Amino acid sequence: MKLRPITTKQFAWWLAVTAFAVLIWIAVPELIGLYGGLFGFSSIILASKSGRNDELSKKQICTTLLGLVVIIPLVIVLTRRIPDYYESSITQFVQQPAFILPVWILSIYFVHLRWKLRRNQCSEENQKA
Repeated sequence: MKLRPITTKQFAWWLAVTAFAVLIWIAVPELIGLYGGLFGFSSIILASKSGRNDELSKKQICTTLLGLVVIIPLVIVLTRRIPDYYESSITQFVQQPAFILPVWILSIYFVHLRWKLRRNQCSEENQKA
């Protein structure tokens, strides 16, 4: 699957939504559903209109189902088998700004590359015209 370039409007909205999600993640980590949902919504913002309206191929459906078949049992097993002291230390680590901010900055970098791809394509079209 080829990543399509994004518009400036998509980039700005994605940045605003993820910034809000990161602020909630740092301030109130107990609201995992809210900031998790915002991160999910931010990926929809990055999808192009044609990408949202295209039908899924059999390969995409199989890959999605296989991912769910692997991830769901893994999460169930890990939530029941990890001792409380490991779980609390992992949770504390993931909720630290020293973890959250570098992950967010890295994601900004990769989304910025997609936005920059769009700008480069537009400038090349203008030079040809």
